[in-house]
Amino acid sequence: MTYWLQLLALSLLVSAASARAQTAVWTSHYDNYRTGANIEETILTPENVNRSTFGRLAGLPVSGCVFAQPLYIPNVQMSDGSVRNMVYIATTANMVYGYDANDYSLQFSVGFGNPAPSADILPEIGYRDFPDCDTGEEFGPIGIVGTPVIDIWDNAMYLVVNTIDNARLSHVHRHFLHKISLSTGKDLVPRVEIKGSYEDAPFQSRYQLQRTALLLLNQTIYIAFGSHQDEYPYQGWLFAYDSNLRQTAVRNYSPLKSGAGIWQSGGGPSTDGNYIYVTTGNLSEGDVEPHEYSDSVLQIDPITLDVVAKTSFYPENQGWDLNFDLDLGTTRPIIIPETGQVLSGSKLGDMFLIGRQTMEVDARWMAVSYYSAGIDWTGIYNGLAYWNGTIYVWPGGGGFAYGTEPGFPIDSLKAFSLGGTAEGVALSAIGQSDGVGVGYQGSNIVISANGWDQSTGIVWAHTPASNTSQLQTGYLRAYSASDFSGGLFKALWDNSGDEDVNLFAKYNQPLVANGKVFLPTFSGQVIVYGLLSENR
Repeated sequence: MTYWLQLLALSLLVSAASARAQTAVWTSHYDNYRTGANIEETILTPENVNRSTFGRLAGLPVSGCVFAQPLYIPNVQMSDGSVRNMVYIATTANMVYGYDANDYSLQFSVGFGNPAPSADILPEIGYRDFPDCDTGEEFGPIGIVGTPVIDIWDNAMYLVVNTIDNARLSHVHRHFLHKISLSTGKDLVPRVEIKGSYEDAPFQSRYQLQRTALLLLNQTIYIAFGSHQDEYPYQGWLFAYDSNLRQTAVRNYSPLKSGAGIWQSGGGPSTDGNYIYVTTGNLSEGDVEPHEYSDSVLQIDPITLDVVAKTSFYPENQGWDLNFDLDLGTTRPIIIPETGQVLSGSKLGDMFLIGRQTMEVDARWMAVSYYSAGIDWTGIYNGLAYWNGTIYVWPGGGGFAYGTEPGFPIDSLKAFSLGGTAEGVALSAIGQSDGVGVGYQGSNIVISANGWDQSTGIVWAHTPASNTSQLQTGYLRAYSASDFSGGLFKALWDNSGDEDVNLFAKYNQPLVANGKVFLPTFSGQVIVYGLLSENR
């Protein structure tokens, strides 16, 4: 049975009690291939997503910033006996919220200890990646950052929290893995602290950021770690735990040096069912050696976590690391379902199609509009998705562009058609957005569609309003995924003229499920959009 048929069978089983089929969004980017495409959206179409029929329905209040993608499970049996369609939200305040996705009532909110403060990180220069979304201050908590994962058969969610023992007296950072009930948010088994060592290198929570989404494969939970802005000493770690939270494997991919962090702009490790795939970042100390795992796409054994094969770019990556931090590890690897390939991108704007049998590069192309050798470029972050033979990319500013004012280069949404020829891979640019460009942080995109029907595809994009790395307004935009009249995407809808705007959630994509769009923000809420007839 193909992956897509398995996915369809899973959805039908989950939704058997529902009057209409509903999609369970149990993991980041919709599937373990990390395509970023919900191919079972039967309600929202390019015809009804417009100013007249589509708009804001509700706001779901939360405490903390929403770095983790919300998750959606239909027909959850609650503790009071009711059955509800639920949306789950995790925040940097170490809070998890369970909301009814239909009437927007709060079913539970559970806290998981004092979150680690970002003020502890790089105090000499200030670590502003994690603001306080409750107060607007520059430095906030670093609690739950990576997107949790749900085992719908076990009625359980797995999540990682970053805590300190006492908010006032202790600055010892500790990461814990929890398994909680979808009905109550309470722990199903005692939490476990994430710790271990590899080749005499100990895992040090204080220097590790759990940014990537969790992966669930064959009842095993995989958890990857990167760095806080390359602060020494850090490494790229991968842990494996069983469903009872017993550690089954641990691996460090740079035990002798700081480097090879796994962060992927928040995207999770991917899998084709046989191997796990991750991208690693730059080496931060010492010379790059050909046998090392920095700036690589790794193919990993899911049992031992050993590297089976890798795609690396030595000695080219020596220049990447030494010049303006141009590392590979900004994108999640995407398994292309119809081929034996994996897709990846880089901070420099390169895209790579890699054969999974050989881990050799089948195709490489520059997917950005702005690049000059030196310090100006736009890179690939979380603006990446794949659907129906098409690669969608919305790059963001990676370097500084010096003109009349300092800033970041801007770029637009693009589409590349993926095909094959007797000579190999064929790529053709088939469209881009007009009039909207984004700079630093880039856009966060996903696709919704009813199967492979071209007329139903929508590109959803959460874009920053200004060209800055600080807190800023964000806009939700919708484009036809297949209408490229005149070489341009057809714009369907956006909320840029609305009074009720939000603060942009860095590297976090909208969740589209069953006729609604759940938009994570840094404004203390997840905003719900849908057909306006829902509120009548």
